[in-house]
Amino acid sequence: MVTLCGLLESFEILLSQSQVADKELEELFARQENYTKEVPESRAFNCVSATLQKMRIEMSSSYNLHEVDLEPLDLLVIDEASQLKECESVIPIQLEAIRHAVLIGDECHPQARVKSRVSNEADFGRSLFERLGLFGHSEDLLNMQYRMHPEISSFPNLKFYKDQIIDAPSVLHGDFQKYYPPRPMFGPYSFINISNGREELDEAGHSMKNMVEVAVVMTMVRNLYKAWEGSKLGLAIGIISPYTAQIAAIENKVGHKYEKLKDFTVKVMSADGFHGGEEDVIIISTLGSDHNGGSDCFLSNTQLTNVALTRARYN
Repeated sequence: MVTLCGLLESFEILLSQSQVADKELEELFARQENYTKEVPESRAFNCVSATLQKMRIEMSSSYNLHEVDLEPLDLLVIDEASQLKECESVIPIQLEAIRHAVLIGDECHPQARVKSRVSNEADFGRSLFERLGLFGHSEDLLNMQYRMHPEISSFPNLKFYKDQIIDAPSVLHGDFQKYYPPRPMFGPYSFINISNGREELDEAGHSMKNMVEVAVVMTMVRNLYKAWEGSKLGLAIGIISPYTAQIAAIENKVGHKYEKLKDFTVKVMSADGFHGGEEDVIIISTLGSDHNGGSDCFLSNTQLTNVALTRARYN
């Protein structure tokens, strides 16, 4: 890791120069190739992945905060604190001037992901937010939601938040609604049983897909597009599935059909990918059952279910 980090720093310096000679780059990558030959392939791959992850941490979080030329910081605010591993929260807390910390998070949303079974069983993914709750520290509930129509928020509010969430005046207003297609077809929640679908593994044999369900999803998108054409309102559609193969199959069908449209968008992601986001209409493609019992599936992870059911804005 030390060697790879050093190579990464050298690469950064090279790329920052106005002129980079091909020979210098060849020498740099040759050194990396020699290093990977000295360790098993899987270990070398893990090291490279860890190094790339370190790059992302440096760019997007507080990893190098201690090196930033700023006045001493005495207040720390951690957003999405329930998704941050405790060991990661410790990094900014190490700043000597920190006297106060504010943690903002939602325990009813997915927590930090830990792929290792051993680490997961050891609660390595537990957040500082969760630990403080276990110690009995009080929490201030931000109990007003501004995102979705009350008929959408009603079920998750009752199921996940003990009916403590209040709908803001803005979402209670009569103008806070879009009916695509007209209301007789869809309400706040609609369930479509696809009885003739056939679930199959993808080419790699790792993830499930259902092409009949893909076809139904695309039919719904086309119907929404037709309804949108006759209106003057923008429409953003989100399609969620717990299976990477299903996401890929839907993306393949969507293609570039709607890319150039200004007020009509279609996004296809996992529930994790939609965390923190919102769209006018959400279509959830579940494939009907939880095949592997993994944390990626709605039926085994109520936190993912909560995210999926609370991404839509309008009734």
